[in-house]
Amino acid sequence: MPWFTLVGKGLAVVGCVFMLCSCASIISKSEWPVTTRSTPEQADVTITDVKANKKVHSGKTPVTVPLSSLHGYFSGKAYQVEIAKDGYETQSVEIHPVINGWYFGNLILHHRTLFFC
Repeated sequence: MPWFTLVGKGLAVVGCVFMLCSCASIISKSEWPVTTRSTPEQADVTITDVKANKKVHSGKTPVTVPLSSLHGYFSGKAYQVEIAKDGYETQSVEIHPVINGWYFGNLILHHRTLFFC
């Protein structure tokens, strides 16, 4: 077999390995829709980024708001949702982040492909 055929096949294999080294975390979304409803409707809703202490949304129920899940490695954003309406007790709920399984899949797959490089 000629040397240029072997080199071509070798380059193809190396190219495939580098394509497999891509980031698996691109499979996960960075924004998630969060829907807030109340009975009765038209209650005031305020959503605050807990770590930044910054209001990210203020409006009336029902509402769907896209919230960012990105904060840093091994951590995500936490939000405080407060619902208030005259004549009713104010309710407050925290939304806590969880790590997506694809995050660890990325670490395992990336380590594995680097081992073969």
